[in-house]
Amino acid sequence: MKQMAIMKDVTFGLQLDCGKVGLSFNVYLDENSAASQFISGNEALEVIKKFDVEDVNKINGKPCWVETDGHSFIKFLEPCKI
Repeated sequence: MKQMAIMKDVTFGLQLDCGKVGLSFNVYLDENSAASQFISGNEALEVIKKFDVEDVNKINGKPCWVETDGHSFIKFLEPCKI
């Protein structure tokens, strides 16, 4: 199901475990439900562009849409513009 989440700990740079440059962040559904996310390449640039920020730190605390099964699966879908 699609649900709103909050993005935190947003950084842009080299992800050492995969050797790709991209956007790394955590999405929080609530205090007890969170997941780490990594988006690379043009997709990462599109997300930054949709938030209309020059500094990715300004994405911290912003809402986004995620897909979740309500238990353990959480996947970033897109920014949520309010």
